[in-house]
Amino acid sequence: MKKQLVKRFGEFWERSKMFAVIDGRVSWDDERGAWDRLEGARGIYILYRGTIPIYIGKAVTGANPIARRIKKHTTDWYSHAWDNVSWYDFADSGGGFIGAVEALLIANIPGTLNGALPSSHLGKRCFIGSDKNHANNTLWQK
Repeated sequence: MKKQLVKRFGEFWERSKMFAVIDGRVSWDDERGAWDRLEGARGIYILYRGTIPIYIGKAVTGANPIARRIKKHTTDWYSHAWDNVSWYDFADSGGGFIGAVEALLIANIPGTLNGALPSSHLGKRCFIGSDKNHANNTLWQK
């Protein structure tokens, strides 16, 4: 019997097709069904600027962990930097396996922003969007 590693995945989903930004507020674009396809997914996600990976993350706890983390990145200090995302829902989320995969990816993909804090490395002015509301970023706003 063959063991399945990844149950489902999505690659290079365009951020502008996943979320709508209205008056600076971020919400899922229900017409596209991204939330439904991500429902319950736990594992690894990669944020890209075009095709260049800029951040690798894991999401394993809580309800809809990958969806929640991706949405969080629309308003955090990475908000200006990404326009595509790939995600991988792992069949087995226990035993630290996903953490090991994340660590291997971070160690082997140069140039990602993992571990870089804006307050200590780049400062507050690293944002393209408004200092108070990164959802207003013109890079991806509809």
